[in-house]
Amino acid sequence: MTSVRYKLSDAVVALPDGRVLVTGGAPLAEVFEPLVGQFRAVPGDLGRVHSFATAVVLGDGSVLIGGGYDDQIHLDAGAWRYVAD
Repeated sequence: MTSVRYKLSDAVVALPDGRVLVTGGAPLAEVFEPLVGQFRAVPGDLGRVHSFATAVVLGDGSVLIGGGYDDQIHLDAGAWRYVAD
């Protein structure tokens, strides 16, 4: 991964196309590309670290990311949506 991460157990999801989205534990998301064995950063920014955030794949293939807390242990009620490119 390009970012150091921790506390991300519920923020890793398999995408419909076989790639893996990692969204927790850092202020940005990354996609693991199994065909090349590499991670790449997703454009955009979650604003800050989101430990114990949750990610779920929606019916249209996008991913809803929400909740968690920051590095100061402040709860976050924010939500983001990842749409595969």
